[in-house]
Amino acid sequence: MFNQFKLIKQPPAGFYLSTEDWAAQTNLKPKEAYYKIIDYGDGPETFTSPKGLEDSVHWRFIEEQQRKPPPTFLAVIPGGRVWGANGAVIAPDNKLLWDLSLQYGIAIEDHPIFKMKSLPPLQERKDTVAVLTFCASHYYYHWMFDVLPRLELLRREDIAFRKIVLNYNGFPPFQKDTLSSLGISQDQIIPCHRHFHLKAKKLVVPSPVGYTGHMPKWTTAFLRKHFLPQERGKGRSERLYISRAYAKTRRVLNEDRIINILSKYGFKTVLPELMTVAEQARLFSSAEAIVSAHGGGLTNLVFCRAGTKVLEFFSPNYVNVLYWVLSNHVNLDYYYLIGEGERPAEYVDPHLVWDNITVNLDQLTGILKKMGM
Repeated sequence: MFNQFKLIKQPPAGFYLSTEDWAAQTNLKPKEAYYKIIDYGDGPETFTSPKGLEDSVHWRFIEEQQRKPPPTFLAVIPGGRVWGANGAVIAPDNKLLWDLSLQYGIAIEDHPIFKMKSLPPLQERKDTVAVLTFCASHYYYHWMFDVLPRLELLRREDIAFRKIVLNYNGFPPFQKDTLSSLGISQDQIIPCHRHFHLKAKKLVVPSPVGYTGHMPKWTTAFLRKHFLPQERGKGRSERLYISRAYAKTRRVLNEDRIINILSKYGFKTVLPELMTVAEQARLFSSAEAIVSAHGGGLTNLVFCRAGTKVLEFFSPNYVNVLYWVLSNHVNLDYYYLIGEGERPAEYVDPHLVWDNITVNLDQLTGILKKMGM
């Protein structure tokens, strides 16, 4: 009893790079009952090249076509534990499961759990608990694509659970909004926090699907099925500019001039964060053209009609092609424009995620013409 108590109080003694590694080394039998690869038959991916003003396509788009997402899996972990505000998952032998505990921008050995002198008091449950934690759950894209599809995995695999551990406090409102739409009540949710430490008889943990920024195609069908209203603005053809005016970072510095130009082409400015998910879905489903800087509002491209034209602005120091991947999955007509400033060398990614963007106005007019606006 003392040894078990000591084990639980101590930070993990190492890590598994993958849950598959843990399953392969565990003494639990049968092993196949604890780790299952899931394939929903999306088939090979096909991509239509993005369109821009330059002769060559930015290298990030080319690189992404060559990447292959890791397998989606479902893990059942008897006596597994969850720790901290981001919901890190710990195997029964007190090792961190890295692929279920990712944190952006840090190496595995720098995970905060390894800096703890001791872990918080343990809450122990005698039932099955699902874990859908993700370090960026408070961002709209990550909630919609890195959290909610994992709930769908549990349902498709007919997994019974009583509670769900989530990075959740009901704010931003889209968290409560979407869970309610999917039939999850507030009393089913166990929110994790800084002093969180829970052990369950069984943890059921579906993996993040694909990898963040490259979602499997089935996730788009799932979101459209559950959140796209039946009345989709039939006959309407909106032209939308998605403003980041309320954002603290990655803002369009000459947005007033951008809006002035776009208004002459019939675009209206919208702020999706002021709408419910259903309202965003309805609005985007009525669009014929969407212009936006790279940002969470473009998550709603998943609700667009096939053929909708999309123009995305980037900083030279941060080209993230996830919305091009999404556009391919739902058959949109995708264009991009890289803002002003010195560009890094080919295949060099400074990854300055929060860089602001200044759009060249002549280039904007040129690409709008290319889009047929």
